[in-house]
Amino acid sequence: MSLIDHLDGALEGARRLGTIIILAGDFNVHNEEWLRSTKTTVAGEALEVLCATHHLDQHVHHPTRGENTLDLVLSDFTTPVSTNVLSPLGRSDHAVVICNFQAVSARRDPTTSRKVWKYDSADWKRLRAFYRGHGWQSIMSDDPTLYCERLTSAILQGMDQYIPTKFFTTPSSDPHWWTPECTIAEEAKEKQWKKWRQNPHRDDLKTSFIASVNRAVHTQQSAHMSSVNRLRHTLSCQSLSDKQWWTNMKKATGATRNSADVPLLVDNHGKEFHTSAEKAECLAQHFSSKCSLGDRELTINDLPAVTIPTHEPLEHVHFREASVRRHLARLVPSKASGPDSIPSRVLKECSKELTHQASDVRRCP
Repeated sequence: MSLIDHLDGALEGARRLGTIIILAGDFNVHNEEWLRSTKTTVAGEALEVLCATHHLDQHVHHPTRGENTLDLVLSDFTTPVSTNVLSPLGRSDHAVVICNFQAVSARRDPTTSRKVWKYDSADWKRLRAFYRGHGWQSIMSDDPTLYCERLTSAILQGMDQYIPTKFFTTPSSDPHWWTPECTIAEEAKEKQWKKWRQNPHRDDLKTSFIASVNRAVHTQQSAHMSSVNRLRHTLSCQSLSDKQWWTNMKKATGATRNSADVPLLVDNHGKEFHTSAEKAECLAQHFSSKCSLGDRELTINDLPAVTIPTHEPLEHVHFREASVRRHLARLVPSKASGPDSIPSRVLKECSKELTHQASDVRRCP
């Protein structure tokens, strides 16, 4: 098996795991167009195809030995990478290559999907009528947990009927400017690559693959430039709020996702935690262990002395409808939903119908 074939298999496995890829070293290959070498070899062509197939960028753009660029740095980083080529060390005839990578997580999270409510297409009139005619008295219960579950279910039921939704699937490895056209171009490139790999001696398939690579690169460059121009126009808009301005600024500088990631975690046994779910579980186990007494039984002497401020129970809680409605009217629609997944937009738009029921509650168990 050749080195290129070995790398192809290793890179395919790395892509399935979602790991960040960095390849560096003296590859000793030549490619006139790609590496600006003095000649082109079979290995140089094969390495160029390998990089195009696995979406790897070559970051060294100056000769590292004589007139040829032999010492390469290949990666699939989505953040900017800067490279400097310095003079050789000692008696070596190869230049020193220094590459600076922005910090990113060691492993990408899997593809995520989220549900988005299309408020602009909502039938607010029918939704308000649904809440107004709902039998709220039937959901009341002395159990506050059960009451809360029934109330949340009723509100979400109305939303499902009168507010359209759509699902966004976002692969964490895709940059923010990635468009469906980019995905189509990449799929076409992969299709041409498989055809050529099955028939490596057919020059027409090789030509078709190279053309598909060029189309994919052109599509991605166009999408990236369009995104940059949109961001510039958005940032120059005077009507942006502070939150919107900073959100777009972070997107423009590439500091939206990886900059806030929790770094790689390692427990006391040397086990590594890469994904967000693994890190959350690791931290949960760590903090729960600090709140445990171990095998020792808890006795009455271990409890702190607590002074009871009053012996009078709070049996009745009265709400004023106008007060509840005033608080709902002050909600900011752009704020994220709470644990019950009820958006602030719905509570604000239907405040009259929902607060009318709050005034009927007289007892809080």
